[in-house]
Amino acid sequence: MKVNNNEYVAICPCCNSKYLKSLGVINYPEDNFFSTTSVRLEKLSFLMKCGFCKSKFVRNRIPEKVAYNLYKNSSSNKRWSNEEPVGQTKNVEIIYTLMAFFSENKKVVDVGCNTGLLLDLAKKNGSKTIGIELSDESKKILLSKGHEVFESLDSINDSSVDVITAFDLVEHLYDVNGFIENCYTKLVKGGVLIILTGNPTCLSSKLTGSGWWYSSYPEHVVFPSKHYYNSLKGFKLFSYLNTYASQGYKVSKRQIFLFIIKSLLKSIINKFQYNGLPSLGPDHHLVVLKK
Repeated sequence: MKVNNNEYVAICPCCNSKYLKSLGVINYPEDNFFSTTSVRLEKLSFLMKCGFCKSKFVRNRIPEKVAYNLYKNSSSNKRWSNEEPVGQTKNVEIIYTLMAFFSENKKVVDVGCNTGLLLDLAKKNGSKTIGIELSDESKKILLSKGHEVFESLDSINDSSVDVITAFDLVEHLYDVNGFIENCYTKLVKGGVLIILTGNPTCLSSKLTGSGWWYSSYPEHVVFPSKHYYNSLKGFKLFSYLNTYASQGYKVSKRQIFLFIIKSLLKSIINKFQYNGLPSLGPDHHLVVLKK
């Protein structure tokens, strides 16, 4: 499918700063997918860095309306088909954080929940679970598991939510500030918003520039920094952890050493470009914001 990625972003979508720097062209893979739809982008996209809040974002991105239709008609459960329980895939520090908030009769909302793996954990702990999901196929799976399902967070019309989780979601958002503000209105006093996403200031991101693996998905359009989260009005940065997307991304120091040696040898023989994998340390951050 041919897609015109002609949405030019002139200011930082996180802090509205014009103090920007281009890190270069994003080299999307030839076999390029937006969720489960094969796409061919018409324009070059650039990874930009904000000099004020240190966040990163994509310039020349797919327009939001087009992205919405691609998400809605996708089968994200097929692309991200891992159905292992969250406790077996996420790193222990992530699970400990979640378990501190998932408890009896707490209302937990997971935004962009796919097939509901996070909600399954919350439900097992006695929480009341609600999924926010665009994919029609994923909605059917969520309902079959006994989770309540809405297409939009706006369907919750009061401030009754104890926990909102947004895992692997923020990087997809076209209005980060609007999302954060909306979450604030849905949370009870003392409620928390828990975010897991790529860390734009991690070592791997700094070393790779526009070649960072996390920016190589056309769905990923913004990468907020710790500085951004710490500056939000109404929320307190309750806890912050450097971590990984899942257990599979965490490698040993020995594996990293061997990779560096092999990379040096390859670079002598051929041109070698590092894309941030294996990650030289944690490349995600787990952010807990408290109202």
